Amino acid sequence: MAQAHLAVNNTLVVYALSCKHKIPSKNFPILTCLKVGYAGLIVPNQSFGVASKTSGFANVDGILGLGPVDLTSGTVSNASTVPTFMENLHREGAISINSLGVYFTPLHGSDTEEVNGELSLGGPHSSRYTGKLSYFPVTNKAPFSNYWGLSSISFKYGNLPLSAGTTYSAIVDTGTTLILIPTVAYDQFLKEAGGTADPSSGLVKFARKPTGSFKIIVSGVTFPLTPNQYLVPTAQYRAFGLTAGSYYAWIGDGGPPGDVNFLLGQKFLENYYSVYDTTNWRIGLATRA
Repeated sequence: MAQAHLAVNNTLVVYALSCKHKIPSKNFPILTCLKVGYAGLIVPNQSFGVASKTSGFANVDGILGLGPVDLTSGTVSNASTVPTFMENLHREGAISINSLGVYFTPLHGSDTEEVNGELSLGGPHSSRYTGKLSYFPVTNKAPFSNYWGLSSISFKYGNLPLSAGTTYSAIVDTGTTLILIPTVAYDQFLKEAGGTADPSSGLVKFARKPTGSFKIIVSGVTFPLTPNQYLVPTAQYRAFGLTAGSYYAWIGDGGPPGDVNFLLGQKFLENYYSVYDTTNWRIGLATRA
């Protein structure tokens, strides 16, 4: 959600009635509509952008922006920000709180794409996670504070710290595939797990399957990923051009601290249910059911 974007599959119903051009925009035409609906929830006077050309999208009809409203800054000429669909649902009373639950599951077998997720508008869906949700405040550290960002994050391989006592900020991002960690933690992960950086795939490569869990610690709460969770399934090697007999991890080098380059992406979120609570400005995480 770093870009306030989430693909909407063309089997879902997103409809708009009585639309017309109204709002000047620097980047793309903006429509304002009398009614916009999604999953049975309706918002009057919702505006959205219309793209005349796109690339990189397949089997989707559009993008449903669900990130923080500040990400709309500068997109419309006569407004500082544009109310999001979630904000308008909350304002109209369609949902009691501006909160979104996101559920993913890992791909099956050799599949490289599936309809494998669920959005819960207005709060978490309790059947989609186990145990209790752990909530963390959205960080106030720029530039991560512009997104769904968290602070006080560290990493371990097994019980071995990977960040030498240093904590970092990162964003929780449904639009990123990998888990991207700081270079210092990445290099230590390679050393402890016996991996190397594979330039052809951009992934961590192992001659032998690692045995330790990769752990992400957020404000003292540990979210472990087993090797079977952080390694690329062998059934998917052909699709990604990977070499049989080796092992690859969904963990990448985010570089040095500075820009928004540390990300907890989809391969983390396939294992942990996430909640994006704008009303209370916090993020919730729990083990996926």
